[in-house]
Amino acid sequence: MTRTAFILRSDGTLAVHQRAEDRLAYGIDYAGLIEDGDAIASSEWTKSGSVTTSGGQVDGTVASVVVSGTGGSVTNAIETTNGMRKAITFCVLPAPVSAC
Repeated sequence: MTRTAFILRSDGTLAVHQRAEDRLAYGIDYAGLIEDGDAIASSEWTKSGSVTTSGGQVDGTVASVVVSGTGGSVTNAIETTNGMRKAITFCVLPAPVSAC
């Protein structure tokens, strides 16, 4: 299952919250960017900071990856069969802890 719990921050960047021990899948849907008759030809995931990524895959217009840890960023760069390119980055932030 792919999570879609992205947060749009006030500076326009995307982020997700998870705990250091979490291992969750995140997907980016490029349907709004891919024209009819085009498709994702390649998808590359890169990371920075203290996160790890694994299991990158493409299903139709959705590129997904499993992210472990927190305190870094993850970038997905795709290229379509028609040569269009797009990269999207999201930050992986520590989950907020509320006082109980």
